[in-house]
Amino acid sequence: MKSSVWGLALSIPLSLALFAGGPAPALAADLWRIENIPLDMPLDEDLNGEYLEGIFQEKIGDRLQEGLLTEWPIQHSSYMLKGDRRLELYFSSAADHRRIFWIRENRPLDGKNDPKNVELAVKQAESSFAPADRVISDPEAGGSVILLIADKSLPPDSQKAMLAPIPNPLNLNADQFSRFWQMDLQERATILGPDFRGAVVMLNVFQGKLTNMQAELIDLKRAQTVLNLISR
Repeated sequence: MKSSVWGLALSIPLSLALFAGGPAPALAADLWRIENIPLDMPLDEDLNGEYLEGIFQEKIGDRLQEGLLTEWPIQHSSYMLKGDRRLELYFSSAADHRRIFWIRENRPLDGKNDPKNVELAVKQAESSFAPADRVISDPEAGGSVILLIADKSLPPDSQKAMLAPIPNPLNLNADQFSRFWQMDLQERATILGPDFRGAVVMLNVFQGKLTNMQAELIDLKRAQTVLNLISR
């Protein structure tokens, strides 16, 4: 297993450090991590259900406050971490060795009333990953944004085909934008296409303040080992 990490470590005054490992060149990426957990884990050996919970608690043990492994409707773990952070991991089918296809974290921020904070956060995210393939703006002009970044370790042709179903610019209505973080994967697939694999970073602004960051790594194709996702 290669050791380089495609990570995000925002150094702006808001202390937005999120991904493990610090910035790395996007095109050299082999592993993405949120809270030191990579997409596709386990990478080298099978992981049976008995260890689904324990192995991840070991990785985040110094930050973990409580955690729960849930079997229904699909196997997933939910964690509360220090700093009021919420982390969720979703696992593929047993035949696919229960690999992670979705990691998402919500992290509250204490931003000042300064629109430059969002601009700087976007620049930091893009410098760590790559320029966003789609930038979705808040239709109600609240300053919030969603960044979609395709997996740059995929071949260029695969990236192009994956992004083809996603309009550019991608405009969501006010309801879709506000619910994007809570959307189930069926609705996500109708917006992103059933084969999207990449990073999603959501920067939420309320009354001019950057209040929280929601970030995820997702592979919708692998999600189809446990879900029936239908493209629009």
